[in-house]
Amino acid sequence: MRLSRSSGGEHGPPFRSVLACALTALCLVLGAVSTARADTIIPVFGTVTNGPGANFTWSYKVGLQGAGGISEILSGTVGAANAPPTLANGDFFAITDVFGLDAAATLALVAPPGWVTVVENLTFNYQPPLAVDSAALPNVRWTWTGGSTLLSPQALGVFKLVSSLNTVAKTLYVGNDHKVADGSQQSNFGQVEAPNPFGPPAVPLPQTALAGAALCSLIRCGRSRQPKLN
Repeated sequence: MRLSRSSGGEHGPPFRSVLACALTALCLVLGAVSTARADTIIPVFGTVTNGPGANFTWSYKVGLQGAGGISEILSGTVGAANAPPTLANGDFFAITDVFGLDAAATLALVAPPGWVTVVENLTFNYQPPLAVDSAALPNVRWTWTGGSTLLSPQALGVFKLVSSLNTVAKTLYVGNDHKVADGSQQSNFGQVEAPNPFGPPAVPLPQTALAGAALCSLIRCGRSRQPKLN
């Protein structure tokens, strides 16, 4: 099914035990880092807000980054030795296995300009990831149809989905883009927070709180632009 829409002390543990625990933790960290390529589309979990209705809206900041890592999105620079990826028509990223997804409400949301939102149960990936995409749970895929080819690093916008759940756990994301060197396709995958009934509660922000934060930001900006009077 596919739906779419445009837009150590004496009493402490022995040294070997401590060392083993440290090495295990290091392996876990390295394993987590290795689940995502550094030169591709990366979604980062942002907020959970109340609504629409009894549902919750989940927001993600997404960036197209080069081999220099997420700092490239923030700094706007690409190292000379790095080959940045490009985003061409048909390239995409998807958050998979979203529990409690409200497909109609998700498709009703306005995606950033040039993107089309699709809800589907399986998402094709050029290079299949190690994790399994369950056919029993829906995925949300956003595909670039904006016409122009985008170079990294740059922010791609804020993307949202709607779920009946506000409990959170990691899920798989996948994505496709192109290599700048030869124009061939490449894929990435990793983990990102998403609705899950078996995880702890995410703290939802009411819409009024977001509006208040935005108003405060505007007030601060307005104050910073006022000329100084002698």
